[in-house]
Amino acid sequence: MVQHSGWFLERRELGEGSYEALVTCPPPARGLVHVTHTPAVPFTQPEIWGVESRIRNASFPGPFAGASIVRSSYGNLEAVCTQADGRLAHFWKSDRDGWRGPILLPAKAAGAPAFIQGRYGGVGNFEVLAPAAGGGLVHVWRDNDRGTDVLWRAAGQPDAGPGWSAVALLLSNSGRLEAIGVRNGELVCLTQDGPGGAWARSPAIGSGVRGRPAAVQTSYALPGDFDVVVARAGGGLAHYWRNNAIAPPTWSAATLFGPEEMAFDDVSMMQSASGALEVLARVSGQSACKRFRRAAPDGGWDGPYTGPSFTGDP
Repeated sequence: MVQHSGWFLERRELGEGSYEALVTCPPPARGLVHVTHTPAVPFTQPEIWGVESRIRNASFPGPFAGASIVRSSYGNLEAVCTQADGRLAHFWKSDRDGWRGPILLPAKAAGAPAFIQGRYGGVGNFEVLAPAAGGGLVHVWRDNDRGTDVLWRAAGQPDAGPGWSAVALLLSNSGRLEAIGVRNGELVCLTQDGPGGAWARSPAIGSGVRGRPAAVQTSYALPGDFDVVVARAGGGLAHYWRNNAIAPPTWSAATLFGPEEMAFDDVSMMQSASGALEVLARVSGQSACKRFRRAAPDGGWDGPYTGPSFTGDP
């Protein structure tokens, strides 16, 4: 089960290259669009992505600041979304039914959420981090071991400092929650010392970045590198990685890729069944994404490919 946040997934049970994404249309559009790409249709220029569904609910209509998805242990596609008014909500969808929800979370956010199902608890708790409306970060979670009595609960604040604009979240192989986010234009990492434990902030990984980053722990080396891709403030993308096989783990300098004249504001990444790193990056202020790919850990980045493009609800 994927244990990192994002809005771009691979359905491996459907075959390599079965991709899906839940993409947020920038305001004033109100759309949350579920798009898919199947391996039955080879990647072409432009790529052929289909609109699978949309989240529409009169009590939570948008516009939205962002969304994050997981394929849960229940087999559902689960989404946590931030509305522009700061409300956070949970939606879910089985393969047979439409979207259900919203269930409101006990927090106010000031940006896109990061959402995972981790390994804490018997079933695996849901964990959500987001920039807090009053500054710092907000952390909420759901105990999935409680049968039908499942409730979202507020946890302690991971960081109270101002300036957070976005965050990514992963559960590392060591069993710790790792949050990698953008604070005052710098990329920083927070690590939680076990369930309910204190959070520690690292020195800045890099600077001159913007938007929501993407973070994964890959199968490269042991116990697995951390890889992060984030939008650069001046255009294009930056890739950082951390070697977790040495002590202390050390972050690399940035590898820059993507057109410098192209600005991005939201990034999602995964390691696909082929072992490659796959990135979707939303073009700033547009309802369109570009796809990038790095086939091997010592290779360069290919792209941009023309990823999904869509229209928002009126």
